[in-house]
Amino acid sequence: MKYIADRLKTSTFLGLCLTIVMVTLASCSDNSAEDPDLKRFKNRFCGDYQYSSAIWTGGNIDLDGDGTGHKNLDAEFQYCTGYNRQSARAEVTYEDSEDTFRINAYVPLFTANDADGKIDPVGITFQHIIINARWMDIGDDGQIVVSEYFIENPVYSITDIIYVDVTSVTDDSFEVTVECSLYDQHEDKLVEGTVIFTFTRK
Repeated sequence: MKYIADRLKTSTFLGLCLTIVMVTLASCSDNSAEDPDLKRFKNRFCGDYQYSSAIWTGGNIDLDGDGTGHKNLDAEFQYCTGYNRQSARAEVTYEDSEDTFRINAYVPLFTANDADGKIDPVGITFQHIIINARWMDIGDDGQIVVSEYFIENPVYSITDIIYVDVTSVTDDSFEVTVECSLYDQHEDKLVEGTVIFTFTRK
């Protein structure tokens, strides 16, 4: 009887182990068989990007104080203190444990401070924006929706970032939309609006 009891215990234990292994294998199989649309989106979105352009969606704005404003902010940035085009870049990775795309974007913005009631232009600073976004099965290839963002070591000024979004993802580029205020030196005033930064794959 003891022999039979021991065999039953052994069988029960082996059965339990087999069940655990089968569940684990099934789980792994489920993970490996990820949504093909998501897998395709990962391949087209993840990677290193270089800065391409920055467009101000409002009226012409004069950041460098030469009396002429532009919507194409590159025409303004290049004459502002602190501008280095190579410092603007982006990197996109996918965090499997969080099912989240992580976008590290370094964007040039013209910052200014309020010194005793008078606006003091500082120049170009590169804000490191960390954006977390999730893929949604919407449309032909799906799209990402920003779940949160934060500024790494923010440069605080009166031209702070108000809102951030990621749009227009293609095989070769994507856009980071930033709502903020910029200081128009010619008009001597803050102007609220949106900058669309375009990054292209290296």
